Amino acid sequence: MHGRALRTPALLAAALLASAVTLTLLPSAAAQPWVAPWPKCNDTTGNYSAGSAYANSIKQLIHNLQTNASNTPALFATGSAGAGPDTVYGLILCRGDLSPTDCFDCGTKAGQDVYRVCNHTRDAALVYNQCYVRLAPTDFLASINNTGMVGLISGESVPAGVDVAAYDGAVTRLLNATVRYAVDSSAPSSSLRKYFATGQMVGLDPQLQLRTGIWSMAQCAGDISPAQCRSCLDDLLAQWWEEFDRNETGARLDGKKNSVGKLLRIILPIVSVAVIAVVVLSIWIVCKKRTSQGTNIPHQTYMAEDFESIKSILLSLSSLQVATNNFDESNKLGEGGFGAVYKGHLSGREVAVKRLSKGSDQGLEELKNELVLVAKLHHKNLVRLEGFCLEEGESGYMSPEYVMRGQYSTKSDVFSFGILVIEIVTGQKNAGHYIDEQNEDIISIVWRHWTEGTIAEMIDDSLGRNYSETEVLKCVNIGLLCLQQSPMDRPTMSDVMVMLSGDDDTSSLPPAARPTFFLDRSTAAALLASAVTLTLLPSAAAQPWVAPWPKCNDTTGNYSAGSAYANSIKQLIHNLQTNASNTPALFATGSAGAGPDTVYGLILCRGDLSPTDCFDCGTKAGQDVYRVCNHTRDAALVYNQCYVRLAPTDFLASINNTGMVGLISGESVPAGVDVAAYDGAVTRLLNATVRYAVDSSAPSSSLRKYFATGQMVGLDPQLQLRTGIWSMAQCAGDISPAQCRSCLDDLLAQWWEEFDRNETGARLDGSRCNLRFETGNFYTGVPMVKLQMNGEGAAPAPAPSTDVVAGTTAGKKNSVGKLLRIILPIVSVAVIAVVVLSIWIVCKKRTSQGTNIPHQTYMAEDFESIKSILLSLSSLQVATNNFDESNKLGEGGFGAVYKGHLSGREVAVKRLSKGSDQGLEELKNELVLVAKLHHKNLVLFGGFLLRRGERLLVYEYMPNKSLDNILFDHEEKRRLDWRNRFNIIEGVARGLQYLHEDSQKKIVHRDLKASNILLDSHMNPKIGDFGLARLFGQDQTRDVTNNIVGTFGYMSPEYVMRGQYSTKSDVFSFGILVIEIVTGQKNAGHYIDEQNEDIISIVWKHWTEGTLVEIIDDSLGRNYSETEVLKCVNIGLWCLQQNPMDRPTMSDVMVMLNDVDTSSLPAAARPTFFLDASSGYSYTSGTISHPSAR
Repeated sequence: MHGRALRTPALLAAALLASAVTLTLLPSAAAQPWVAPWPKCNDTTGNYSAGSAYANSIKQLIHNLQTNASNTPALFATGSAGAGPDTVYGLILCRGDLSPTDCFDCGTKAGQDVYRVCNHTRDAALVYNQCYVRLAPTDFLASINNTGMVGLISGESVPAGVDVAAYDGAVTRLLNATVRYAVDSSAPSSSLRKYFATGQMVGLDPQLQLRTGIWSMAQCAGDISPAQCRSCLDDLLAQWWEEFDRNETGARLDGKKNSVGKLLRIILPIVSVAVIAVVVLSIWIVCKKRTSQGTNIPHQTYMAEDFESIKSILLSLSSLQVATNNFDESNKLGEGGFGAVYKGHLSGREVAVKRLSKGSDQGLEELKNELVLVAKLHHKNLVRLEGFCLEEGESGYMSPEYVMRGQYSTKSDVFSFGILVIEIVTGQKNAGHYIDEQNEDIISIVWRHWTEGTIAEMIDDSLGRNYSETEVLKCVNIGLLCLQQSPMDRPTMSDVMVMLSGDDDTSSLPPAARPTFFLDRSTAAALLASAVTLTLLPSAAAQPWVAPWPKCNDTTGNYSAGSAYANSIKQLIHNLQTNASNTPALFATGSAGAGPDTVYGLILCRGDLSPTDCFDCGTKAGQDVYRVCNHTRDAALVYNQCYVRLAPTDFLASINNTGMVGLISGESVPAGVDVAAYDGAVTRLLNATVRYAVDSSAPSSSLRKYFATGQMVGLDPQLQLRTGIWSMAQCAGDISPAQCRSCLDDLLAQWWEEFDRNETGARLDGSRCNLRFETGNFYTGVPMVKLQMNGEGAAPAPAPSTDVVAGTTAGKKNSVGKLLRIILPIVSVAVIAVVVLSIWIVCKKRTSQGTNIPHQTYMAEDFESIKSILLSLSSLQVATNNFDESNKLGEGGFGAVYKGHLSGREVAVKRLSKGSDQGLEELKNELVLVAKLHHKNLVLFGGFLLRRGERLLVYEYMPNKSLDNILFDHEEKRRLDWRNRFNIIEGVARGLQYLHEDSQKKIVHRDLKASNILLDSHMNPKIGDFGLARLFGQDQTRDVTNNIVGTFGYMSPEYVMRGQYSTKSDVFSFGILVIEIVTGQKNAGHYIDEQNEDIISIVWKHWTEGTLVEIIDDSLGRNYSETEVLKCVNIGLWCLQQNPMDRPTMSDVMVMLNDVDTSSLPAAARPTFFLDASSGYSYTSGTISHPSAR
C-alpha cells in the first residue's frame, strides 16, 4: 500500500501533508511486530541534541512510561522527567489486546526511534501498529484536548463497482458500535480505566464485494472519564469523512486521548485463470457433495397398522422419569448409537431405558424400525422390549415445579391435563403464536372471562350453541383447578373423575382460583407494547381522522362523566388546542382544575399542519379521551396529526419522554428485499432527519419549532421500494436544542430493539419527542431533507450517516473510474453466469442419476469466515493423547470434553458423540456463532474440526472448571469469597450484555446456568456452551418455539408456557444464578427446606421480613459487603418478574451493579413461581406426599 495525503482542516494540513505517511496494514500484530513509526513532529518547539539533558529526560521518561503501562490492565501511563527547561511530559497508550511484554517492547521501540524519525524535535508523537507515544516540552497532560493527532490511510480504494454509499454506511455503523462498546464496557477502577474495543462487520451485501469483512478498533486514554472518552471519540467520528475518502480500504486517527481505525482486507480474483479455477472447483465441490449424499435415500418401510399392534406397550414420559429418577447420571449405564442408556425401576422390575438424543445418528426412522421389529420378536436369547414413549417436553404443558426444579409427580400430569381441558373447550392452542384480546394468552383470557361471568364468549365458535352449558362450566372449573401453582392445590385424577361423573350441580365443585402463569391485561399488554397494528395513510389529507392509538395508565385511577376531573379535562383540552393553533410551534402545555381534580397536559401537532387542523385534532382528542381509555386519569392519545397527553401528575416538570406509544405498519418489505441495506437506508434517513429537526430550529423568545421531514430516493433496485422512504422527527417546543437532540437520540438508540428491521413503517411518540418513517408519503409539502441512496444530499441538511455521526462527502470521480464501473459489473455478471451454468450442466447429469442435496441451513460465507481456525484431527489427537480417559474433563450436551495441549497452550476439546444431544445443526450453530464473538467474559473459541466420524471444537482451557462444581460443593465453595462471587456476577452480566446488545447479532443464550459459567485461574467468569443459543437479527425481539430446550430451574415462564424467548429469558436465568451465588444453594433439583419451600421462595420470605442475612451462604461467614449482597439479591429478584417487560435489561443490571447508592434501585417485587409456606409439599424419589404434622 502507498501513502496519500489527507484532506484536512487548515490547522492540521501542514503536519499531515508534510508527513505523507505510508501505512502498511498488517494481518495481525504478531505477523510483523514492529513497523516503522508514523510520526507527527512539531518543529516549532525547537530541537535537542544527543546526550543533552533533554535527551536524558526523554530516555528516563520512556523507561518509566513503558514500565508503568505494562504493569496496569489499562496498558496506559503518563508522566514527566527532568527539571526546568529540560522537563519532558509524555504518555504511552498500548493497543488494548497486547500482552504487557509487547506493550513494554513498543515503548523500547519508541525510545530507539524518537530522535531519528523526528530529527530531534522536542515535541513528537509516534504511532505504531501496537502503541501511541507522545513526548513534549509543554504539559499537554493537563488538558483533555486530543492533541498530537496523526491521520493515516491505506492508500488503496475499494474495487471499482462497489456500492460506495453502502460501504460508507457499513463502516460508519461499525465505527459507531465499536465506539459505544469501548466506552460502555470499560470497568470502573480506582485509578485508570481501560477503554478498548474491536469490531468486525461480516455478512456484507454481496454487491460490496468485501467477503472477508471490515475490522475496527476504538480506544481512549485511561485517565479520562467515560463521558470525556465518548466525546473525544465522537469528535473523531464527526470529522471522519472530512479527513478520509469514502472509498478508502483503511484509515486511522490517533491522538493523545484516543484512536479509531478500520481495516479492510479484500481479495478480488479478476484474472482469467482464477475465474476458470473457480468454475472448476465449484463444480467439483457441489457435485462431489451430491454424489456422496444422494446415494442414501431413506424410505418409509412400515405402515400405520404396524404401530397399531404395539400401542399396548406405550408408556408415559412421566412414568419413565420416575423410573430413572429423571434420567439421573447415577443411573446412566452407558452411551450407544441411539443415545444414553439408563437403569430404572418400572412396575416393580428393573429395566434399561434407551433415550434418543436429538443429534443421534439413529433417528426417528431407526427408532420406528426397532419398535416394530423388536416388539414382534420373542426368544429367550433376544432382549425383550417392555415399552416405548414418543414424547417431547412441549411449551404450554409443563408444570412450574417441573420446569423450575425438575420435580415431577402425578400432579405434573394433572397440570398438563388442565391445559388440555381449556384447549378442548376453547378450540385454541395454549402454546405458540395465539395472542388475542389485548395480547393476553389463552389461560389469562379464560380466567378473566370466568371471573367476569362471560365464559360463554370463550367457547369454541364451531360448537355454535350445541353444548351443555353446565358441562362446559364444570370442565372449565376443573381445568382451572388443575392449573394451580402449588401441586398440593391441584386435584388428583380420582378427584377429577368424581367431579366429571357427578351430578349437574356445579355449586358443589371447589371454587376455581387464579391459575399459575396468569398475566393480567396490563401485564400482557406490556409484553407486546410495540405490536400495535397501525394503518398508515398515504397522506394526511386522505383521511383526516384516524381512530387514536392510546396508552392508558389505569394505575392512576378513573373518573366519571360529569365529575370535576372530567370538567378539568374539558377545560384543559380547549386551552391547549387554542394555544397550540396560535403559535408557530403548534405546541402547548398547561393545567386546569385544583387539588385532586388538577389535570396536566400537552398537545404537539405535526409541524406541517395548518392551525385549523391542529385545533381540530385537539377537538377529536376531547371527544375520544373518555371512551378509548375507559375514563382512566392518565391517558396519551396518538393521531396521525397530533399527540395529546393528559395526567393527574405534573409530568411537564420533567423532560423525560413519558407516555410513549410505539406503532408499526404491520406489513413487511417484499420478499427478496435486502433487509440489511433497507435497514441501513432507514437508519441513515432517520439520523439525517433528526439532525435537521434540531439544527434548523430557530431561536425564539418562547417556544421553538423542532420539526423536519425527509425522503430517501434513488434506492437500490434490489430494495424494490421505488417510491422511496419518508421520515419525520419532532420535539416539544419548550425544551432546549441539546435536550431535543438527546431525546431523539434515545429513540434512535432503541429503534431496532423496538421494531422489526423489515417493517414498512414505524413510529415512536412521547410527550417530549417523536420519530417516524414509512415507505409511503404521510406528510404534506416537500421533504426538508432529501437523500440519495448513494449518499449525496439534495437538501441543506448535513449528509447522512448510519448512527449519530456526521455525514459523508462525495468521492473523487474520473473517466477511468466511470469506465471501470461500466466494465467490471458486466465482467462480474458474465463470470457468475459461467460458474452457475457450468455447475448446472454438470450437476444436472448427476441429479438424473439419483443424487439428492440436503437442505443447508448456513451459507457458505458463514464457514468461509472461520476457515482460518480449521484444525487437523492428528493435531487434536496429539493434543489430547488420543482422547485418553485421563484427560477427560467431563460430559456435556455435546459429548465428552478433554484437556489438551495445543501450540504450547492448554485447551479444552469438545468431542461430539454419535448419540449427542447436540447434533450437526447445533454444532454448525455453535461454530458460526462463537467464532464471531470476542469478549473477556465469553469462553474463547480456538478452532474446530469437521470430518466424517469426528466433530470437534477447541476452547481455551478453564482450570477452575465450571461454577457449579465449586459453588454447590460444601468444601470447594470456601474458595469463593464474596469478592470472587461479586466479580462473577458482574462478569456474567457483562458477557450477557455483550451477547444481547453489543454483538453483531442479538444472541439469546437460552441455557444460562451455573454449569455453563466457566472460571479461569483467577476465578474470572466466562460464559460457555452456545449449543442452544439463538441468534436474533436486528429485525426480531422475540421468537417462538414448540420444543423446549434448556435446564430445569432456569427457564422463564413465557418460554415454558408459550415457547416465547427473548433476551429477557436470559435475564430471568441470570436472576436465578444471582440468587444461587448469594445463597450457595441450587434452585433446580430436590433442594427443599424451611417448610418445604424452594430457594426462591425462601429468599423472598427473608427479603420481605428483613432477615436476608439468614440465607446468605454460611461459607462466607461475615466476610462480605452487606450493601453489595442486598444489591445483588434486589437485582436477582427484579430479574425474576413474571412479565418480561418488568425485568431489567443487562445494561440496566450493569448500571445497578456499578452504582454505589443502593437507595436508587427499584424495589424488588414478588418473583414468579413463588410458593408460600402454606402450600408446602415434599418429595421422595420424585413423588409428592403430604407433609407430616408438626
